[in-house]
Amino acid sequence: MTVRQSRSARRSGQTKKHSPLSIVRRQRVLSEEPRTEEERFAFDVLAWLRRWVEARADADLSAMQPGVFIYAGSEPPSNIMDDLEEAPGFRKTHDSAISGVVHVCSLEMRKVHRKGVAFRDVPHALLRLRQMKLDHLPIVVFSPAQLVALVKRSGIDADDCEQVPFRTSPATSFDFGKVNSCLDEFHRLFTRHPESYCRIWAVPKRRKLKPNPEKQIQGSLMAYFYFFVRPHGVLVDEEFTTFMGRGDVRLVRWKGAAQLEVCMMELKVLSAQRTDAKNEQWALGGLAQIRDYRSTQPLPGPSYLCCFDGRAKDVDLPSVDAAAARETVVYRRFYMLNSSGRSTQ
Repeated sequence: MTVRQSRSARRSGQTKKHSPLSIVRRQRVLSEEPRTEEERFAFDVLAWLRRWVEARADADLSAMQPGVFIYAGSEPPSNIMDDLEEAPGFRKTHDSAISGVVHVCSLEMRKVHRKGVAFRDVPHALLRLRQMKLDHLPIVVFSPAQLVALVKRSGIDADDCEQVPFRTSPATSFDFGKVNSCLDEFHRLFTRHPESYCRIWAVPKRRKLKPNPEKQIQGSLMAYFYFFVRPHGVLVDEEFTTFMGRGDVRLVRWKGAAQLEVCMMELKVLSAQRTDAKNEQWALGGLAQIRDYRSTQPLPGPSYLCCFDGRAKDVDLPSVDAAAARETVVYRRFYMLNSSGRSTQ
């Protein structure tokens, strides 16, 4: 969100405070869709599995076999596997028996066909899929016994699958001391290189960004926290409303028996198309925004100003660093490499 939008919200008399408890009541889903069909398939399946797991919070799933979800794309399901049966209304219900079942899915899981195939464990499921010559397709393999899903993208080796945990337990609870390391991992996976998942560059060699880069990073960061942090008892929100404007990303967790703890993040992108002075003011504007948002919700927890740096030179902004320290805001700058893998300094 821009400083201008924040000021506009104040002028319009938007004075209603929105408690973080509204997140507890709302349980939002992702508002930013992944960009490719393959990514959308994986996100849709993981969201469905999340609800399937939540419906069985107290059930013993230890004896269940893995379930497999395959993206058919534009192919008729019969071209993927023989002897499939149609599963009408599959995506709207969560009482399905997925143990030892292969599901062949269309986009958004609007059509699902399935077939029972016995699997001993996840490696056996991946082996069977390779033997059936299906391992070139986008696949999600879910282990109910371990409460973990493996996302295998097309063209990726099975040993390089992305792992998504679903288990929530005190031993794996998330505290906000881990936010820094999460941001580091997010940068490494999503924004550090032009080939990273966020795909933020329009012309990497000229360091030209795509339109609305902050919105693009916000959607990716929201998705990252939704799938990797939310399972550990953290509620994830974006575009949260305060009477001082709308913030970018917010995490909410219970601290003790009855105390909420809130982590707020404001995202800014520094551009090679701006002067140094304008980039500095852009970052300082983000600092003013996060300070304003925090003043409307005086609950314990850290505030972050995250600057994703697309400038030609990888250099610090000392004035922003000093101002953030005065405001007790955690300032993080993440330099985004050009197409050669190096800064142009």
